[in-house]
Amino acid sequence: MNKLAIFVEGETEQLFLEWLVREMANAAHLQIVFRKARGGTTTRRRTRIVEAVADNSDLKFYVLIVDCGGDGGVKSRILQEYDNLVQYDYKAIVGLRDAPRRRADIPRLRQGLPVGVPSFPVPVDFVLAIMEIEAWFLAEYTHFQRINDSLTPAAIHSRLGFDPSIDDMQLRDRPAEDLNAAYEIAGERYQKGRAAQRTVYVLDCAQIAIETATAVPELGRFINRIESFLGSGIPE
Repeated sequence: MNKLAIFVEGETEQLFLEWLVREMANAAHLQIVFRKARGGTTTRRRTRIVEAVADNSDLKFYVLIVDCGGDGGVKSRILQEYDNLVQYDYKAIVGLRDAPRRRADIPRLRQGLPVGVPSFPVPVDFVLAIMEIEAWFLAEYTHFQRINDSLTPAAIHSRLGFDPSIDDMQLRDRPAEDLNAAYEIAGERYQKGRAAQRTVYVLDCAQIAIETATAVPELGRFINRIESFLGSGIPE
């Protein structure tokens, strides 16, 4: 069985990745396990299984998605779990986290994330959602009218001054706030965490894999890793 571990900062990312992997896997025999990891240097770390979902007993792919409880926990948790993941024959590890609020700090973060992280025998990739994962939701602009028919790109541009269908959503400093402001045009609301499920479930996977992934290179890198895993279990 091919195994992939994905470490994320919170529940919104966990929900999105569970949906994305299922959509991309299509008819593949897949099991997804969710875990929440909490604790730090002065608190005993603990992991508990939140949900385990198997499509059938003839499994080919196993995906572990770990909610690390914040940006800072993604790298440290990977370091802590690396040897254990190697022992249990994982083929790839991915860490997904938001970028820092200061854009000037992004290059330093990119350089620093791989430092001290093993690359053999299991490769580790880090992906940044700039400035947060809601920028990816904004960039999948077709979803707005599935929230409410009135939420056209033109309406959003008229009220908020940006057009998610043509503007670079990675340049938005507060994507989650932008998403909520767009929804409020139609009397709707966006919230992170479990409430983000409504947004996640109306995203268009084909749109994300083709157009959005091109517009948002970090998302494209992430999708490439999943495609590679589902194709062979060994990342490119």
